Amino acid sequence: MSILAPGTIITDIEVYKQRCYIVLNTPLGSDPFRPLFGCNYSKYIDTNIITAAANIKKEIIDAITLWVPEVKLSKITTSTAAGKLSFTIQITFNGESISFPFTPGKSAYFSATKGTFILIKDLPFGSTVATITLKVDGAPVSFPGSPPWASHDEMLTWLKENKADYGTWGMSDDVLILYLDKKYNNAEMALALAA
Repeated sequence: MSILAPGTIITDIEVYKQRCYIVLNTPLGSDPFRPLFGCNYSKYIDTNIITAAANIKKEIIDAITLWVPEVKLSKITTSTAAGKLSFTIQITFNGESISFPFTPGKSAYFSATKGTFILIKDLPFGSTVATITLKVDGAPVSFPGSPPWASHDEMLTWLKENKADYGTWGMSDDVLILYLDKKYNNAEMALALAA
């Protein structure tokens, strides 16, 4: 699934382009379950341009080689035009090649996707009704009456069916996440159990 266009299925090389962007825009050590996942280019941000360009290029190569092994990393070009360090990365998958830009320090690929989340630890599924409140760009969003969900999956399905127009819903065992559609700026969520 595309992370930028909710509900859109991507295939072939576009899948691997998205995976490259995800790993490059994830700071190394920020995923507690996969501490080696990500790209460690940030340690070179405050160094001279020659050192930074060479070392960031190596970090890009290491991250894609380790975490997106299905692709061949064909070429990386470096640019310092207009005083900005950027890279163009070319990957090949099943004989198809694609190039895409990457600017260190700027998660441009994700700029259209904003997120908000709430912790849902120890929610007593099936035994009580939980109410989610949501404000998008400062305005309250009305929800239909929520059922007493039996599980995380049932809660997520209900949210996708009732509130997909605000963005993409996701969930882990502990966190409910709303990745906002690009037309919205911010959101606040809260969860309350019925008394």
